[in-house]
Amino acid sequence: MNAQKTPVTDPEFPEPLLIVVARPVSIQEAEWTSLIQTLTQVKDCHFRIVGIIDPHPPLDLQLLMNFEEIPVMDLLPTGDSFRFTHVAVEENSPVFKPSILAGKWIPFHLLESVFLQTTTKNSLLSILTRFHTFIQSITRFDNFTVPYAFEIALAVKNFLHARRVFYCESDTFRKTLCIKGFAPQHLLTSQETYELPQALCDIIGEPTLTIQEFDPFPDATPFGKILGSCHVFLLPIEKTAGNIDDFLMVIPDTLVDTNTRIAFEFLNAAELCAPVLNTSSRLFRHWELLRFKAEIDQLTRILNRDSIEKILQLEWEKAVEEQKSFSVLMLDLDHFKEINDTYGHQIGDETLLTFAQAVVQTLRGGDRFGRFGGEEFLILLPKTPKAIAKNVGERIRTITERLTFPSTPDLKITVSIGIAAYPEDARDPEGLLKHADQMLYRSKNDGRNRITALE
Repeated sequence: MNAQKTPVTDPEFPEPLLIVVARPVSIQEAEWTSLIQTLTQVKDCHFRIVGIIDPHPPLDLQLLMNFEEIPVMDLLPTGDSFRFTHVAVEENSPVFKPSILAGKWIPFHLLESVFLQTTTKNSLLSILTRFHTFIQSITRFDNFTVPYAFEIALAVKNFLHARRVFYCESDTFRKTLCIKGFAPQHLLTSQETYELPQALCDIIGEPTLTIQEFDPFPDATPFGKILGSCHVFLLPIEKTAGNIDDFLMVIPDTLVDTNTRIAFEFLNAAELCAPVLNTSSRLFRHWELLRFKAEIDQLTRILNRDSIEKILQLEWEKAVEEQKSFSVLMLDLDHFKEINDTYGHQIGDETLLTFAQAVVQTLRGGDRFGRFGGEEFLILLPKTPKAIAKNVGERIRTITERLTFPSTPDLKITVSIGIAAYPEDARDPEGLLKHADQMLYRSKNDGRNRITALE
């Protein structure tokens, strides 16, 4: 038998109860181990667990008791060799002997109550600790490395300890569901739209599932539905005035259906989620608007100078790291001052907008286009050698001279272009801009409406 720990008492309270706990006949191993582990860690001056009666203790419990130096016994100890004041035992236990335990018996369910109170408190503390991290993760938009919907799905998955989370956009008029984000991210390969009710069947993995009605917002609080063999929770994010609603579909850990403590923690955490998700969504839309105004040229609706210069630095760094080609095109509308003088600044603004939108239509998804100042523009072509950049420039030049303007049918415009490429023309962003500007200057001097690049 292990040496018994000497209990530490608080001078302000009476000596604590020294309790030996007898294992109930009907309790499962996992529940028994969890209960004893929790009670031995309780910091309470009123009682101490000083011994366990279990003829066949689980290995995990035996290791825990050895570490805590609490003896595990087959029978109730007798004599004065082992000091205890009470025994927690069920009445139907073989250990329960009224003649021996007179005045020393504590109903086992009292310890179960202490266990439930302790686990509840610990669960709430765990939720509050995670909640702080959760709030930060869904409101620090500058730290996002993936689209908003994916960040939210991942944050909620981690906060709720869920198995899967899907960020959904429902159209209650068309009866469609768009999956905008999900966690883990490997579940789906792309954003997809499904018809209902097959949407939920495919996502949940229940091919025989049938859903009679679909309404993600029956009320303002999180709710759960038993869909086939899968318990699914729908958490509202934002309900709009129209027929488009955003919500999260949460598939919890399977233990939620079997473990009371885990279910309690999940439901409490889910209740905390809903209002925070709504606030995060509104903040994100406001942040996106502010970012748009800060990064986008308000007239042409393309990147402004600060934004395109920052991206130039980033794309150059990628080109150096990956040892890839990188081309820069500097563009300038020819005789633009004459357009303003002849037709007025309003037509001049319309000309810039029409030109910018025409160029946007010619570029690839990874190309970047920004207004550099006045009638001057900059195009960044990642992983593009000079020969391909010249083809892009020629396509833009041709499209530009073919542009028409309904409000001024006689107006025709042309563009001059200068090209610089990494690494042959310059080795840094400043050098690329300088070289492209020099090539643009040559295009102007050689008659305009042309492309210039060193061979």
